[in-house]
Amino acid sequence: MKSAASCIAMMITWICTIVSDESHSPPNWNWPMFRGNGSSHAIGQELPKSWSNDSLKWKTEIGGIGQSSPVGWKDRLFTTSVKGKSKEILVVSCFQLRDGTELWTYEQDSAIRSEVSDYSSWAAPTPVVDGKRVYAFFEDGDLFAITHRGEMVWKKDLRGSIGPFEGNHGLGASPILTRKGLVLSLDHEGQSFLISVDKENGNLQWQTKRQTSSAWASPSLISTNVREIIVISASRTVIAYDASHGEILWEVTGIIGNNVPSVTISGNWMAIGSNRKGHCRVLRLKEGQVEEVWRSKEASSSFGSPLIYKGRVYFVNKTGFLFCHDLKTGVLLYDYRLPSSTWATPLAAGDHAWFFTQSGHTVILKASDELEVASESSIDIETKDRVFGYAIMNGHVVFRTKKQLICVGK
Repeated sequence: MKSAASCIAMMITWICTIVSDESHSPPNWNWPMFRGNGSSHAIGQELPKSWSNDSLKWKTEIGGIGQSSPVGWKDRLFTTSVKGKSKEILVVSCFQLRDGTELWTYEQDSAIRSEVSDYSSWAAPTPVVDGKRVYAFFEDGDLFAITHRGEMVWKKDLRGSIGPFEGNHGLGASPILTRKGLVLSLDHEGQSFLISVDKENGNLQWQTKRQTSSAWASPSLISTNVREIIVISASRTVIAYDASHGEILWEVTGIIGNNVPSVTISGNWMAIGSNRKGHCRVLRLKEGQVEEVWRSKEASSSFGSPLIYKGRVYFVNKTGFLFCHDLKTGVLLYDYRLPSSTWATPLAAGDHAWFFTQSGHTVILKASDELEVASESSIDIETKDRVFGYAIMNGHVVFRTKKQLICVGK
C-alpha cells in the first residue's frame, strides 16, 4: 500500500481542477444515481418553492415496495422495488416524467429469498442510469443491466460469486458509475469487498477486500480528466481507492457511527457524517496531505448524508435536528428542528437548501449564515410510510415513498 502522503501528493496536481462552486456548472437535467451527481446539487433548474396536495403534478403507484431513490434520464424516471413476502420478485419500472405514466416494468426472480421486515432492507440500493442502460442492484446480491426499453442486457448473482453476504439487515449501499465500470460496496458481517464490474457485460474487473461490518454508506466519486478516485466512509474509517484497479490510496481512522451517511465532496472539501456527536467532521486535501479541518461538537448525521453548499455544511440527525456550520471554520451558525425525522439527504438548488422529512414535509432555507425559512410545504403520505428519497429533473421534484412516486413541478 502506498503512503497517504505520496499518494495525495500525486493527486494534488489534478484534484484542484474540480469545481468547488457548482453554481458555475452547466445545467444538468439528468439525475443518474443516488444523490444525483453524488453531491445532491440541482444545477440551473427552476424548481417550485411551495406546493400542497391540491397542486401536485401527478402521483403514481409503483409495482411493489422499495426504499431506493428514483433516478432519471432525459424524460424518463426509473425505480426499483420488490414483490412478495420473501422478496421473490425483483422489479425495475420506467415512468414518463411529464405525467407519471408507466412505460414498462421489468421483473425477474430473486436468486435468494429473504423475508420483508422493518429490520431488513427491501430494494434499498438506488439504481444507476446512463445513456444506454439502467443498472439495478438488490440487497441480496442480484445485479443486472437493462436497456431504456426494458430489455435484459446481462445479469449476475453476486452472492454466488462474491458472497455469501452475512448479517440481518441486508446490503444498502448504492452503486456508482466510473468511466470504466460499475462500482459496488459490499459491506456486511462477513468478508466485505469493493468491486468494479464491466458495464458492457457485468464481468468482474477488480475486487478489493474491506475490513468492515454491515454498512449502508454508498461510495462517492472524485472525477477529473486525469483520474477517478472512490471514497467510502464506513466502519470507523474513510478510505480512498483508485477507481481503475481498486488500490487503497489513503485512509482516515478513528470515526464512530459512520455506517450510513455517505461522504459528500465539494472540490477539496469532504464532509463526513456520523450518528455520534463529536464524529461529524470536515476533511480537506491540501499540500500533499489529507487533513482534518474541524469536527462538530454538536452535530450528528443519522440517515441522510451531509450537504455542502455556498461555504456551509449541513448535518441532520434522526430526530430531524439540523446543524448548519461554516465550511472552513466549523463555527456552528445555527441549529433548527425540522417537523419530523429525515431519511433523504438535503438538496442544494439556487440560493436555498432543501430538507425533506420522512412525514412528507419540505422545509426550504435560505443558504445564508442566519436561519431564514423561505417556505414550507407538505404532501400526504400513508400512515407508517415515509419519504425515502427524491429525484430532481427539468424543474420537477419527484418524491419516492414505499409504494408511490409523487411529483411537484411548475
